[in-house]
Amino acid sequence: MLRKIIFGTVVAVDTMISASLTVLLSFFPGTEKKIRKVEEYWARIMVFAARLRVHTNLPELDKNSNYIFVCNHQSHLDTPVLLSLFKDFQPRFLAKDSLFRIPFLGKGMSKTGHFSVDRHNPRQGMRDMQRAAEYLDQGESLLVFPEGTRSEDGELQDFYTGVFIIALKSANTRVVPLVIEGTRKILPKGRIGIEKNRDVYITGGSPVNVHQKYGLKERDRLKEDMRKLMEQMYSEIGEWKK
Repeated sequence: MLRKIIFGTVVAVDTMISASLTVLLSFFPGTEKKIRKVEEYWARIMVFAARLRVHTNLPELDKNSNYIFVCNHQSHLDTPVLLSLFKDFQPRFLAKDSLFRIPFLGKGMSKTGHFSVDRHNPRQGMRDMQRAAEYLDQGESLLVFPEGTRSEDGELQDFYTGVFIIALKSANTRVVPLVIEGTRKILPKGRIGIEKNRDVYITGGSPVNVHQKYGLKERDRLKEDMRKLMEQMYSEIGEWKK
Protein backbone atom coordinates (compact mmCIF):
# COMPACT_ATOMS: atom_id res chain seq x y z
CA MET A 1 0.00 0.00 0.00
CA LEU A 2 2.79 2.42 0.90
CA ARG A 3 4.46 1.76 -2.47
CA LYS A 4 1.25 2.65 -4.29
CA ILE A 5 0.77 5.84 -2.25
CA ILE A 6 4.33 6.96 -2.98
CA PHE A 7 3.95 6.24 -6.69
CA GLY A 8 0.62 8.09 -6.90
CA THR A 9 2.08 11.09 -5.10
CA VAL A 10 5.13 11.22 -7.37
CA VAL A 11 2.93 11.01 -10.48
CA ALA A 12 0.65 13.82 -9.30
CA VAL A 13 3.50 16.14 -8.26
CA ASP A 14 5.59 15.35 -11.34
CA THR A 15 2.66 16.07 -13.65
CA MET A 16 1.61 19.30 -11.93
CA ILE A 17 5.13 20.72 -11.81
CA SER A 18 5.98 19.70 -15.38
CA ALA A 19 2.70 21.02 -16.80
CA SER A 20 2.98 24.31 -14.89
CA LEU A 21 6.58 24.81 -16.00
CA THR A 22 5.64 24.01 -19.59
CA VAL A 23 2.84 26.58 -19.58
CA LEU A 24 5.14 29.18 -18.00
CA LEU A 25 7.90 28.59 -20.56
CA SER A 26 5.40 28.79 -23.42
CA PHE A 27 4.97 32.53 -22.77
CA PHE A 28 8.58 33.12 -23.82
CA PRO A 29 9.76 32.78 -27.45
CA GLY A 30 12.50 30.31 -28.30
CA THR A 31 11.81 27.94 -25.41
CA GLU A 32 10.59 24.97 -27.46
CA LYS A 33 13.69 22.88 -26.70
CA LYS A 34 13.40 23.62 -22.99
CA ILE A 35 9.73 22.62 -23.01
CA ARG A 36 10.56 19.29 -24.61
CA LYS A 37 13.35 18.79 -22.08
CA VAL A 38 10.80 19.27 -19.29
CA GLU A 39 8.65 16.57 -20.86
CA GLU A 40 11.65 14.24 -21.12
CA TYR A 41 12.32 14.65 -17.40
CA TRP A 42 8.63 14.08 -16.65
CA ALA A 43 8.75 10.77 -18.53
CA ARG A 44 12.02 9.66 -16.94
CA ILE A 45 10.74 10.43 -13.43
CA MET A 46 7.60 8.37 -14.15
CA VAL A 47 9.68 5.39 -15.29
CA PHE A 48 12.00 5.75 -12.28
CA ALA A 49 9.10 6.07 -9.80
CA ALA A 50 7.58 2.85 -11.16
CA ARG A 51 11.03 1.20 -10.91
CA LEU A 52 10.60 -0.35 -14.34
CA ARG A 53 13.07 -2.71 -15.95
CA VAL A 54 12.69 -2.04 -19.69
CA HIS A 55 13.92 -4.78 -22.05
CA THR A 56 14.14 -3.83 -25.72
CA ASN A 57 14.63 -5.47 -29.10
CA LEU A 58 14.54 -2.59 -31.54
CA PRO A 59 15.74 -1.91 -35.07
CA GLU A 60 18.51 0.59 -35.70
CA LEU A 61 16.95 3.95 -36.52
CA ASP A 62 18.47 6.96 -38.24
CA LYS A 63 18.57 9.81 -35.73
CA ASN A 64 18.41 12.29 -38.62
CA SER A 65 15.12 10.83 -39.88
CA ASN A 66 11.58 11.09 -38.53
CA TYR A 67 9.08 8.30 -38.04
CA ILE A 68 5.55 7.41 -37.04
CA PHE A 69 5.88 5.06 -34.06
CA VAL A 70 2.79 2.82 -34.00
CA CYS A 71 2.33 0.88 -30.77
CA ASN A 72 -0.29 -1.18 -28.96
CA HIS A 73 -1.70 0.36 -25.76
CA GLN A 74 -1.80 -1.42 -22.40
CA SER A 75 -1.36 1.17 -19.66
CA HIS A 76 -0.87 4.83 -18.75
CA LEU A 77 2.79 3.87 -18.36
CA ASP A 78 3.16 3.27 -22.11
CA THR A 79 3.56 6.95 -22.96
CA PRO A 80 6.37 7.83 -20.50
CA VAL A 81 8.18 4.57 -21.32
CA LEU A 82 8.10 5.27 -25.06
CA LEU A 83 8.94 8.97 -24.72
CA SER A 84 11.97 8.01 -22.63
CA LEU A 85 13.01 5.26 -25.03
CA PHE A 86 12.77 7.44 -28.16
CA LYS A 87 13.96 10.70 -26.62
CA ASP A 88 16.29 11.33 -29.59
CA PHE A 89 13.22 11.68 -31.82
CA GLN A 90 11.03 13.58 -29.30
CA PRO A 91 7.81 12.22 -30.86
CA ARG A 92 4.57 14.11 -30.33
CA PHE A 93 1.58 11.87 -29.74
CA LEU A 94 -2.06 11.76 -30.77
CA ALA A 95 -4.61 11.53 -27.97
CA LYS A 96 -8.37 11.73 -27.67
CA ASP A 97 -9.55 15.28 -27.09
CA SER A 98 -11.00 14.47 -23.64
CA LEU A 99 -7.46 14.13 -22.24
CA PHE A 100 -6.79 17.76 -23.13
CA ARG A 101 -9.56 18.83 -20.75
CA ILE A 102 -7.82 17.31 -17.70
CA PRO A 103 -6.43 20.05 -15.41
CA PHE A 104 -2.65 20.53 -15.63
CA LEU A 105 -2.15 17.49 -17.86
CA GLY A 106 -4.25 18.78 -20.74
CA LYS A 107 -2.70 22.24 -20.73
CA GLY A 108 0.78 20.77 -20.56
CA MET A 109 0.06 18.41 -23.46
CA SER A 110 -1.26 21.26 -25.57
CA LYS A 111 1.70 23.53 -24.89
CA THR A 112 4.16 20.70 -25.56
CA GLY A 113 2.77 20.25 -29.06
CA HIS A 114 0.78 17.04 -28.77
CA PHE A 115 -2.30 16.56 -30.94
CA SER A 116 -5.91 16.06 -29.97
CA VAL A 117 -8.18 14.01 -32.23
CA ASP A 118 -11.93 14.51 -32.23
CA ARG A 119 -13.45 11.06 -32.81
CA HIS A 120 -17.03 12.29 -32.67
CA ASN A 121 -16.78 15.02 -35.31
CA PRO A 122 -15.55 13.51 -38.62
CA ARG A 123 -14.85 16.89 -40.20
CA GLN A 124 -12.78 18.11 -37.26
CA GLY A 125 -11.11 14.70 -37.06
CA MET A 126 -9.94 15.02 -40.68
CA ARG A 127 -8.56 18.48 -39.92
CA ASP A 128 -6.70 17.04 -36.93
CA MET A 129 -5.17 14.31 -39.07
CA GLN A 130 -4.16 16.77 -41.80
CA ARG A 131 -2.44 18.92 -39.18
CA ALA A 132 -0.52 15.88 -37.91
CA ALA A 133 0.54 14.94 -41.46
CA GLU A 134 1.83 18.47 -42.06
CA TYR A 135 3.76 18.22 -38.81
CA LEU A 136 5.45 15.05 -40.05
CA ASP A 137 6.37 16.74 -43.30
CA GLN A 138 8.25 19.33 -41.25
CA GLY A 139 10.59 16.56 -40.09
CA GLU A 140 9.01 15.78 -36.73
CA SER A 141 8.09 12.33 -35.37
CA LEU A 142 4.76 11.07 -34.10
CA LEU A 143 3.71 8.42 -31.57
CA VAL A 144 0.27 6.85 -31.96
CA PHE A 145 -1.77 4.09 -30.35
CA PRO A 146 -4.01 2.82 -33.18
CA GLU A 147 -6.28 0.91 -30.76
CA GLY A 148 -7.38 4.27 -29.37
CA THR A 149 -7.65 3.03 -25.79
CA ARG A 150 -5.92 0.67 -23.39
CA SER A 151 -6.47 -3.06 -23.75
CA GLU A 152 -8.05 -4.70 -20.71
CA ASP A 153 -6.92 -8.26 -21.54
CA GLY A 154 -3.62 -7.48 -23.23
CA GLU A 155 -4.75 -8.66 -26.67
CA LEU A 156 -4.60 -6.32 -29.65
CA GLN A 157 -7.90 -4.57 -30.28
CA ASP A 158 -9.24 -3.32 -33.59
CA PHE A 159 -7.24 -0.44 -35.07
CA TYR A 160 -8.60 2.97 -36.01
CA THR A 161 -7.93 3.98 -39.62
CA GLY A 162 -6.92 7.58 -38.81
CA VAL A 163 -3.25 6.93 -38.06
CA PHE A 164 -2.79 5.21 -41.42
CA ILE A 165 -4.46 8.11 -43.23
CA ILE A 166 -1.88 10.37 -41.57
CA ALA A 167 0.95 8.08 -42.68
CA LEU A 168 -0.28 8.08 -46.28
CA LYS A 169 -0.92 11.82 -46.33
CA SER A 170 2.61 12.52 -45.13
CA ALA A 171 5.11 12.63 -47.98
CA ASN A 172 8.07 10.55 -46.82
CA THR A 173 7.65 9.44 -43.22
CA ARG A 174 8.15 5.75 -42.47
CA VAL A 175 6.14 3.71 -39.96
CA VAL A 176 7.88 1.84 -37.14
CA PRO A 177 5.62 -0.88 -35.65
CA LEU A 178 6.11 -1.43 -31.92
CA VAL A 179 4.68 -3.89 -29.42
CA ILE A 180 4.83 -3.33 -25.67
CA GLU A 181 4.15 -5.99 -23.05
CA GLY A 182 4.15 -5.84 -19.26
CA THR A 183 2.81 -2.37 -18.47
CA ARG A 184 -0.78 -3.68 -18.18
CA LYS A 185 0.23 -5.96 -15.32
CA ILE A 186 2.16 -3.18 -13.57
CA LEU A 187 -0.51 -0.47 -13.87
CA PRO A 188 -3.78 -2.09 -15.05
CA LYS A 189 -6.62 -0.09 -16.54
CA GLY A 190 -8.85 1.29 -13.79
CA ARG A 191 -6.13 1.13 -11.11
CA ILE A 192 -4.18 4.00 -9.56
CA GLY A 193 -1.43 1.96 -7.92
CA ILE A 194 1.34 -0.15 -9.39
CA GLU A 195 1.76 -3.88 -8.90
CA LYS A 196 4.99 -5.67 -7.91
CA ASN A 197 6.11 -6.85 -11.35
CA ARG A 198 8.58 -4.42 -12.96
CA ASP A 199 9.52 -5.99 -16.30
CA VAL A 200 8.48 -4.26 -19.54
CA TYR A 201 9.28 -5.73 -22.95
CA ILE A 202 9.30 -3.70 -26.17
CA THR A 203 10.04 -5.04 -29.63
CA GLY A 204 10.05 -3.13 -32.89
CA GLY A 205 9.94 -3.91 -36.59
CA SER A 206 11.98 -2.34 -39.36
CA PRO A 207 10.66 1.02 -40.63
CA VAL A 208 8.03 0.55 -43.34
CA ASN A 209 7.80 2.91 -46.32
CA VAL A 210 4.03 2.69 -46.76
CA HIS A 211 4.05 4.70 -49.98
CA GLN A 212 5.82 1.89 -51.81
CA LYS A 213 2.87 -0.51 -51.40
CA TYR A 214 -0.21 1.53 -50.53
CA GLY A 215 -2.19 4.48 -51.78
CA LEU A 216 -4.59 6.61 -49.75
CA LYS A 217 -7.55 4.52 -50.94
CA GLU A 218 -5.81 1.40 -49.59
CA ARG A 219 -5.61 2.67 -46.02
CA ASP A 220 -7.83 -0.16 -44.74
CA ARG A 221 -5.52 -2.76 -46.25
CA LEU A 222 -2.54 -1.00 -44.68
CA LYS A 223 -4.34 -1.01 -41.33
CA GLU A 224 -5.03 -4.73 -41.45
CA ASP A 225 -1.53 -5.60 -42.69
CA MET A 226 0.01 -3.57 -39.88
CA ARG A 227 -2.23 -5.23 -37.31
CA LYS A 228 -1.26 -8.71 -38.54
CA LEU A 229 2.41 -7.77 -38.37
CA MET A 230 2.05 -6.47 -34.81
CA GLU A 231 0.11 -9.59 -33.76
CA GLN A 232 3.05 -11.69 -34.98
CA MET A 233 5.48 -9.46 -33.09
CA TYR A 234 3.33 -9.80 -29.98
CA SER A 235 3.47 -13.58 -30.12
CA GLU A 236 7.25 -13.42 -30.56
CA ILE A 237 7.56 -11.43 -27.32
CA GLY A 238 6.13 -14.44 -25.50
CA GLU A 239 9.02 -16.56 -26.78
CA TRP A 240 11.53 -13.81 -26.00
CA LYS A 241 10.38 -13.56 -22.36
CA LYS A 242 10.91 -17.29 -21.67
